Amino acid sequence: LWGSICFWVGPRWVSEMIARSKEAPVDFVFDDPSVIGIPDLVSLILDYLPRIRRLKLRGLQFAVEQILTHMATPTPLLESLSFTVQSHTITSLPLALSAPRLRYIELNGISFSWTSSFLKNLEELHITFPESQTMDSSEVLHTLNDMPFLRALSFANCPHFIDVDAQSDAFTADLSRLTFLRLQGIASDCTCLLRRLKIPPHAALHLHVKTRESSDIEFRPILDSTSAHIRQNAQDAAQEAVSTGTTIRMISLSSTSFPPTLQ
Repeated sequence: LWGSICFWVGPRWVSEMIARSKEAPVDFVFDDPSVIGIPDLVSLILDYLPRIRRLKLRGLQFAVEQILTHMATPTPLLESLSFTVQSHTITSLPLALSAPRLRYIELNGISFSWTSSFLKNLEELHITFPESQTMDSSEVLHTLNDMPFLRALSFANCPHFIDVDAQSDAFTADLSRLTFLRLQGIASDCTCLLRRLKIPPHAALHLHVKTRESSDIEFRPILDSTSAHIRQNAQDAAQEAVSTGTTIRMISLSSTSFPPTLQ
């Protein structure tokens, strides 16, 4: 009853709710700086960090920066972490983040290392990258491949992977448990990543792509890759139909530029 802290009730009742929660895990979901002072919020979160099960902060850059500097503190109960800020230049998640129960991460404006150990046991990973970011694919793909429990993956502003098509036999990440994949960004960048992900036939695939020019040329590769994915997974699904009955559930393509010509 007292595990979900409602900040809109004001500082006095927030303290009362925490007191009544005793030693139970608590959820801190906060996106309105008008209801409690930022210094009080930071102090409160840091004081109860070992007991926090879910931490979600939106639009509070100063608070997030202060909290991130202390995130090396063990968080044995933390299961869900969500930070959203406007800038992509603030402190990153610490490599030493100790959260053995962490299963869900959503980051917008927060950087992190793809070699971080806390990624391994995640079930959901949702990242909004800075626009026009360029990355090396090796760490990303190998890390994704080593996340055996990953069920949902979302990349907004999909980065440009400079080496992903350098060779035809480039590494492919096997996401065997994935049920949801969402890629949003430039069509060519989404295509490059999609070609290096092996996802099961039952996964829902959401592609929201745009082009840099007023042309449908950049849409062709993403449509070809999607068609190949459908054909391959349809074959797999047909072979497994007796035991699993798996099917493609959804493929969604949209554009902020001119729509592709399918004929």
